[in-house]
Amino acid sequence: MNTDTAQRPAIKTKSSPSLTFCLQPIIDIKTLKTHALELLTRVKLQSGECLNSEPFFANLNEVSLQTIIRDQITALNEQADIYNSANLTISINIPMRYFVQPKYMEEVINMARFPLAIEVTEIDTFTGQHLQFWDSAALLKEHGYQIWLDDYLPSPVNDLVLNLIRWDAIKIDQRFLYSNIDKPDAMKALLETVILHCKDIVTEGIETSYMHCQLKAYDIYAQGFYYARPLDMDMSFTNYALRNQ
Repeated sequence: MNTDTAQRPAIKTKSSPSLTFCLQPIIDIKTLKTHALELLTRVKLQSGECLNSEPFFANLNEVSLQTIIRDQITALNEQADIYNSANLTISINIPMRYFVQPKYMEEVINMARFPLAIEVTEIDTFTGQHLQFWDSAALLKEHGYQIWLDDYLPSPVNDLVLNLIRWDAIKIDQRFLYSNIDKPDAMKALLETVILHCKDIVTEGIETSYMHCQLKAYDIYAQGFYYARPLDMDMSFTNYALRNQ
């Protein structure tokens, strides 16, 4: 589950960290306009210090993680009219082990007040549940949802999942970008391969103007601190997003 940060705590005790939801823009790299927003989760100690969220979520039990996903959707529902009026796509992260449960995906659809983009995460947990995957994908498409492949890196299991459907978007893992930003032939080869399996490509982890300049020749979307850090779900962020349409 990709995480970095909800306005209100989803899980909080005297000794446990608090969770806040926020949104990070996904940018059209040529126009610098907001194309979509990803909902992220920030983990904070009572001191205000932010924790590395990946280990935190990796150690959560299934009930807690599903509770957080429900809280994310509830938070988005409260601002549904804003996102609909701005024609903004909002993405949330759903681990592969949940995506291959059509009944769970039906719960997500029934809960949300508007169609989301589902970023399928933890791809390496896919163990051949093709029929279940396709059932969930068909259900989401029937209700107007987008399906994104998150954190793609070339590997046997990732390439197996890459070929399951034509994705609405594929997000290139930042590790590939960091290793190949100075290798235009490698970048071009990967993008030309990936675009055969999706409508849009998003490169993650853009942190400098140099990285932006190296990629702006491509017909892609981009996400990273160079454009905007994740911001709490409040009206000031909403106004920011709307100004950039």
